[in-house]
Amino acid sequence: MRTQLFRRVAVTVIFLGSLISLVRGAEDVEVLVTEGDTLIHISEKYLDEPSDWPQVAAINQLDNPHWIFPGQKLVIPAELLSGIPSEGKITFIKGTAELRTNEGGGWVPLRIAEFVRQGSIVRTGSDSALEVTFENGGTLFLKSDTTVGLEKLRKRGGEYFFQELFLESGRLFSRIKKALGRDPGYRIRTPATIAAARGTEFRVSHDGKSKTRLEVLKGRVAAGGGRRGVQLNEGEGTVVEVGKGPATAVKLLPPPTLINPESLYRKMPLEFRFDRVAGAVAYRVMLGTDLELKDVVFERLIRPHELLAVQPLHDGGYHLQVQSIDSLGLEGVPSEPHTVRVRTNPVPPFVQLPLGGAEYKTVTMEFAWLQVEDAAKYQMEIAQDPDFLKVVDEREFTRKTGYKTKSLHPGTYYFRIRSVAADNHVGIWSDVIRFSLLEPPPAPPADPPRKGRKEISIRWKDLGEGYTYHFQMAQDRDFQEVLMDTRVERSQHTFPKPRKPGAYFVRVSAVGADGFEGHFSSPQSFQVGCFEW
Repeated sequence: MRTQLFRRVAVTVIFLGSLISLVRGAEDVEVLVTEGDTLIHISEKYLDEPSDWPQVAAINQLDNPHWIFPGQKLVIPAELLSGIPSEGKITFIKGTAELRTNEGGGWVPLRIAEFVRQGSIVRTGSDSALEVTFENGGTLFLKSDTTVGLEKLRKRGGEYFFQELFLESGRLFSRIKKALGRDPGYRIRTPATIAAARGTEFRVSHDGKSKTRLEVLKGRVAAGGGRRGVQLNEGEGTVVEVGKGPATAVKLLPPPTLINPESLYRKMPLEFRFDRVAGAVAYRVMLGTDLELKDVVFERLIRPHELLAVQPLHDGGYHLQVQSIDSLGLEGVPSEPHTVRVRTNPVPPFVQLPLGGAEYKTVTMEFAWLQVEDAAKYQMEIAQDPDFLKVVDEREFTRKTGYKTKSLHPGTYYFRIRSVAADNHVGIWSDVIRFSLLEPPPAPPADPPRKGRKEISIRWKDLGEGYTYHFQMAQDRDFQEVLMDTRVERSQHTFPKPRKPGAYFVRVSAVGADGFEGHFSSPQSFQVGCFEW
């Protein structure tokens, strides 16, 4: 049992030595061994954590870490040297983010501008994000449902920073900046691997079970697990499974191209379609309010051929970013953010009348709609075809919510309406509503009026049993000012001669037993003189 444990420790020491050797920097220290020194004593004197002595042994390729001799030079990695604690500052929060300190206790909410220190653990909830900015300018960005332990945050001499993090589960993005011309030491551990980097941008994700994925966007990252390590260059990624070495580095896929983007998206849902990328099994699509896609308001995984529908979104400007995902689950190089302008308001009003597909017994159709809060006016059209090439009536109303047409012929019609904002931005048309006007009772042909000394009489064709008649008189042919409006049972009407001289017009329409009134007859006229006996 002890032999197996020693072999396991030895393998770990050898791997750590190879990994650290990839990222050794100019601030490593050489120590001259003197009489009576042991590796343990040297570690207690120089290391931040004396228990890290196996790493010193590995770097110096000591066959037997317990046997060192006077005059021998040992290299102490800068990231292991004793220093003072560093800290990180919370520079972005979206949704839920919590902290648990190394002093124990439960989870407490994080706030913007709050500081987090070595030994603490941070986590994000669903649909959440968190950014930590370190003293050296590097940043750590946690996506939703991510838990990270800040195991080591150290600095030495104000120039060298060392950070070691533990990603328990979730996804994070690291952006490491150089400090005073020297690369900082930076490591991220997961249950499956250790990733070491200097001056780079890369993503790490762990599924909470067995697999870790690394994707390098800039610089280089050394990753390892099991008994082997791999160097990832810019644009490469790997998958590491618990207990196994990392897979061979593979090239990250390019992003897909957005097909036929619109200059302004005017209706919900927003629809996006992308071209095919060879080797991609899915795309990750994000919409955010900022160019860096920190404040993501929409995120979804879709199949490459899938039409993406996004709703609801407020009016405004957004940035769309998409990246391909290969069969290993590695996410590719993100696209450059594409600006998406959205203005769906004012929306078209809800139409109350007419009802879609309804048949109406009328010749003067009524339309009604609801008020839209941010609409200054409305535009409507009535046509004889669904493409509105044969428009028979079009109107613009200022905050009016109803309209009654003049006489329309029987047949099928199509109606649509839209809102216009105070700044004259025109919204989209409503759905097209089809309705029909049935054939009305015929207009009864009328005889010319007969003028007596005190009365005027007019007769028209009797349309038979069940019909009544609507009689009107006016002094204008268009009947804008009706002087007489009455219903009669018989096909004639006699009324007193008007006192005022001038021309008068009369007309009549038939009303069926069901109340369906037809068109008026053509106007007939008579004249009243100034000096009639």
